[in-house]
Amino acid sequence: MICSLPAAVLFGFLNNKRTTVRVMAAGGGTVRLKPEAVAALVKGEFTHSRVETGNKRKEEVTLLGVPDEKVPMKLRQAIRVFCAQRRVPIGVYVFHQMDPATGQYPGNDLRVILWLRDANNDFYNDFCLMAQRLTPRHLDFYCAVVTSDDAPTIAFLQQNQPLWPLLRG
Repeated sequence: MICSLPAAVLFGFLNNKRTTVRVMAAGGGTVRLKPEAVAALVKGEFTHSRVETGNKRKEEVTLLGVPDEKVPMKLRQAIRVFCAQRRVPIGVYVFHQMDPATGQYPGNDLRVILWLRDANNDFYNDFCLMAQRLTPRHLDFYCAVVTSDDAPTIAFLQQNQPLWPLLRG
């Protein structure tokens, strides 16, 4: 019986990079873990996402800014309140990624870029947990961090309208 397996064994078995896990509590709560979340749980890093640093190979993608009104209302409001209370980010930007095979923007993703004053792991972790919880199931959520020392990315962001802070004009 799979239910009687120890959690470490069960999640180790489910950690195959393809399986989304749904955990249902007796009281009715449900948590959906995407394959990357299962892997983070097995590694012991599930509740503390870290900003990726170092010389990782950057993948080039084409992004299209998502207008404020196209970001789900609960998520949009939560991001604005979260950032206003913490004042860690300089800006928060939301995009859709182009599908290179079709040249189209399917619109089934929200790619958030956080422009932070520094690589703040606690802010990033808490932001991702909050945003993933409020992202509707039909959308995939991704988050990346940039700091002011990445001049080309900052130049790109400054050509787009941030979700936060609200800019007048």
